[in-house]
Amino acid sequence: MNSTRTRVAGAAIAVVAALAMTGCASSGGQGSSGTRSPATSAAATSSTSSAATSPSSPSSASTSATPTTVVATGRADQPITPPGTRLRLGQSAYLRIGTGTTKDKDASRAIVKVTVTRIRKGVNSDFDVLKNAAQFAGYTPYYIESTDEIVWFEGNRYSLPSVAIQPSGTGEIGTVVTYGGFTACRSATYDTTVSIVGAVRKPCDIAVAGSGGRVTGAAYDGPSSSAYAKSPVTWR
Repeated sequence: MNSTRTRVAGAAIAVVAALAMTGCASSGGQGSSGTRSPATSAAATSSTSSAATSPSSPSSASTSATPTTVVATGRADQPITPPGTRLRLGQSAYLRIGTGTTKDKDASRAIVKVTVTRIRKGVNSDFDVLKNAAQFAGYTPYYIESTDEIVWFEGNRYSLPSVAIQPSGTGEIGTVVTYGGFTACRSATYDTTVSIVGAVRKPCDIAVAGSGGRVTGAAYDGPSSSAYAKSPVTWR
């Protein structure tokens, strides 16, 4: 079945928290990016911010204000999981990701072992912690839990790239981006106080399904310029 993925937008929890939204279509429920178009849901029409990073673009785990420390460590020869690979929950993909450009002093590259471990269904009342909870009437949250482990790294140790995981499934589904925490879905960041290689983070990505929608899997579709955009790695 065809599915439509949408990022839901609005004001969020705590302090200056925000949600951001774009619309994108995918076929076969595989989580591919498809063609981005303006979203038309009620939650999108009252968006207050679009500052959040696109889900298919790696983001830095720290700011450039941190002193630059360039390192190169780990297994650079680790085989990479090819586009189109289909995995079960609990199986791992090895993905090469990066931040910035080669001329950027804060740029970094990494091979990350990504394992989607669990997809759990929440309840609508989970949105009650949001300032704009009323915009999510009729939506059901799903929580995609995964583990990222750094296998190889080169660049500024204070600019670790992160992997964005997308929901896949049937009907209208999308992602909710919050700043400031979300009670039912909390993420743990990298701890690199001892070592970069072997450092682990445990993200929890918030997916949302509209009436008749259902999240049944997850996908990595990478930057729009990558082969993964047309043929993502998927977990079922």
